[in-house]
Amino acid sequence: MVVTGRRAEELVRRAQRQTLRFRTAPSLAPLYTEPIAMSFARVSLSLVAVVGIMAAALAGATIWLLVTQPVTVADAVAKGEVSPLARALADVLYEALQGLLKYL
Repeated sequence: MVVTGRRAEELVRRAQRQTLRFRTAPSLAPLYTEPIAMSFARVSLSLVAVVGIMAAALAGATIWLLVTQPVTVADAVAKGEVSPLARALADVLYEALQGLLKYL
């Protein structure tokens, strides 16, 4: 069926109106019609949150290590070597992660 004349013009105008409505008011558009770009503020806040969580985990592991293995920490500080302390911190974080995964 071929539409010509006034009916064709009306259909074209209606299609244009709908397209313009969605372009001018994206809140009226369906959810998945346009990609949503993350702004710089949201990305930076996410990055700050990840860094903060990692810093808190490292600080907690360090405090736990000071309480549970004071000799290892004292030897590492006295000798100035970081590797035994880093290895002990990695072990503490690994055990904590294993404990969390057991609950899941």
